[in-house]
Amino acid sequence: MKKIVALLLMTSLAIGIAGCGASGDGNSQGSSSSGSSASAESVSSGETGESSGIKLGMCIPARDQFFSALERSASEKAAELGIELQVVEAKDDISTQISQIENFKNNGFTSVAVALVSTESYQEALNAAGDMNVIFFNRIPSDTSCLDGEKTIYVGMPEIEAGGAQGEWLADYFEESGEKDLN
Repeated sequence: MKKIVALLLMTSLAIGIAGCGASGDGNSQGSSSSGSSASAESVSSGETGESSGIKLGMCIPARDQFFSALERSASEKAAELGIELQVVEAKDDISTQISQIENFKNNGFTSVAVALVSTESYQEALNAAGDMNVIFFNRIPSDTSCLDGEKTIYVGMPEIEAGGAQGEWLADYFEESGEKDLN
């Protein structure tokens, strides 16, 4: 199950990163989740109508263009795989995010994917998750010793490598398009 969830996230992250240059206002529609001020979007079954039985909660810090694209990609992939996905936004508030993780645990979710509001709040997130699998993404916990590779993992790349990859992509883009003005 952990591998399916990690695959879902890696695919979503790749699609989300590739989609960052896409046009759009970055807003996402959703319904209010119970007991919190955050929005939530839920996908409950795959295209075939079959459910995998996996319930994945996804906590994002805010709905900016990147996280909105990521949410759309994750929702599409979850529907394809028959994974129930609920996405919540913490509005950049740590206590809201911790409460959302606890809500997922209390509602029987099997795993939670978390882009931490603060990389220092990883332990609070783990405590709130209890026995759920925890996938940190986009923002690596400040202390990586909490990652055991089984129940708690990080999906992403080191910031220096990400910056290098972005720089290479931009250099290739400008070279291929013949752009000389980098305003």
